[in-house]
Amino acid sequence: MAISIQEQITKQEAIVTAAQEKLATLIKQASAAALFESVGPGYTVSFKVGRAETRREVTGVVRGRGLVKDVDSVRVEVGEGFDVEVWTVKVAELTGVTEPAKEASAIAVALGTTAAGVSEADALLNEVLG
Repeated sequence: MAISIQEQITKQEAIVTAAQEKLATLIKQASAAALFESVGPGYTVSFKVGRAETRREVTGVVRGRGLVKDVDSVRVEVGEGFDVEVWTVKVAELTGVTEPAKEASAIAVALGTTAAGVSEADALLNEVLG
């Protein structure tokens, strides 16, 4: 029983589609690994939890980073108060990352000295010279 040319084409298309999906996944994992190199405590991250119909994306704050079974992972706190949950997530499985906001006071101090026309060097010189 010979396989028709159309069946051969369909079979090869399925193989190509599967290879493209695998390639896309590998590229995504490589990009994620590079992008998430700096993730650490204080960062806000998103990741998926659950299975099939109950799968959903959650967002939380990174509390720590380390190796779990030789895999780069983060501990993420999701929720607040009594309802807080702590998840251990592989860094490569994170779907989003937001850097922690800089403290407003540090920004205000920097803006204040810059606006006043005083550089750090000028301030240090004034302090030394009196």
